[in-house]
Amino acid sequence: VSEKTPDRSKWYRWIPFGGLRQIAYQALITLDMTREVLRSKKPEAIFIFEHKPQYSAPLYLACLWKRVPVFFFVHGIQQRQHISCLHRIGFRVTQYLVRHKAFWPLQFEYSDRILSRKERFARGIVTPFPIPPGSRLPSAPRSGERIRIGVVGLLRRDKPVWKLLEQLKRYCQTHENCELVVGTPFWQMDASMHEQGLNLVDTADQEAYFGLLASLDIVAADYERKSFEFRSSGVLNDALASGCCMVAPDYPVLKAQMSIPVTVGVWFSELNQLPAALDKAITMVKNQAVDTAAWLAYRQNDRILANLGEAMKEIIETGQCSRERIGVIEIDRPEP
Repeated sequence: VSEKTPDRSKWYRWIPFGGLRQIAYQALITLDMTREVLRSKKPEAIFIFEHKPQYSAPLYLACLWKRVPVFFFVHGIQQRQHISCLHRIGFRVTQYLVRHKAFWPLQFEYSDRILSRKERFARGIVTPFPIPPGSRLPSAPRSGERIRIGVVGLLRRDKPVWKLLEQLKRYCQTHENCELVVGTPFWQMDASMHEQGLNLVDTADQEAYFGLLASLDIVAADYERKSFEFRSSGVLNDALASGCCMVAPDYPVLKAQMSIPVTVGVWFSELNQLPAALDKAITMVKNQAVDTAAWLAYRQNDRILANLGEAMKEIIETGQCSRERIGVIEIDRPEP
């Protein structure tokens, strides 16, 4: 089950008020997801790919009705609980279901033991963010070629971009072998971006997005700590899957994405450390021609879905996971 449901925008886009449109949008998504669960015939398990607890009560009731194990990815749920009262209530409901029912949270990269007790789940399965099969291996720039450094993705408040771009522009001005490229959907850009004299690429469709990533050597990103300290990044994962060297903050989950099972990125604790991180990343890029073993290990061994499937299969068949680790899967036990 996923929030990627059929487009129902024609049913609510006529509503003149943004808040009411959002409520209608959320209600329709929930109804679609709930219907998918109810329509399933004798499932052995339910997998919720992505959802928002604050409006998913009907979905949870449908899952309980089926009386089978339920798995759901934890993607920002624990951090978003602070946004509003509804977010907190939704999060408390998921905590209750995990503690008392056959609900299993799937956490990317890192156990939530690093969070406060009130923000944790009673148990969980920790799995690396999987790399898509068939991803390209990186190749070192040929002699005389410029190293392409990119900033890619949607422009959002939790991914501050202006200070990052200032640092990158200064870096490229003092390093003639580097060029800066910004890839983002043009539909959500304001005029100020065009006035910066940046090399802009429209990544509104998936083909353009992955095409740009495949042309880059390094992807740099900055993330707001309160939003990403315990959260994985899709752009970071896509960049690494496309053979780019990633430069990003050293938050626990992001750092784990770049270093498990081997290091294929560079991290920094403060933005003023970005130039040094880029120097290190360029060295990694230049050595890739003779050191692809690390990249092969990164994508072919631990970052595959088969290990997660083994853990889920055992839970479906026995109702529990007896082993502490299955491949790279960590079963997070409740503290005494």
